[in-house]
Amino acid sequence: MSTTTPWWRQIANVGCLACVLPFGAYLAFNFFFFGASKPIRDAENQTRGEAVAGAVEQYRVANGRYPEKLEDLSVPIPRTRGSSGDDRAFDYAVIASGAGFTLSFSEAPMMSMDDSVTSFKWSSQTKKWEHQ
Repeated sequence: MSTTTPWWRQIANVGCLACVLPFGAYLAFNFFFFGASKPIRDAENQTRGEAVAGAVEQYRVANGRYPEKLEDLSVPIPRTRGSSGDDRAFDYAVIASGAGFTLSFSEAPMMSMDDSVTSFKWSSQTKKWEHQ
């Protein structure tokens, strides 16, 4: 009885490796360059958002109402940072009754081709971030 591997099985093994190795390299690259920095970016953006929320509250105390848009504030407004380092503006909206406001930003993606859109939203009424 022969102990050599049949030729068709050798070709199958090489074919599997040819598929698995590039995919593994892709996953490792995405984890180190996107996945590992995601919690850091999200926490950084939340801290920046809380600074914006504080400026909005100061505006309300001084003017008796919330600003219609963030550009009405007299202080520089920090922007959110994505995984690739691109800056984006926070989304801001005053609640219809004028009793509060919301501030939100798009979550940093987990992988380079992650096109799912989720966000974090700050409410002036709850004073905390909610993941949406």
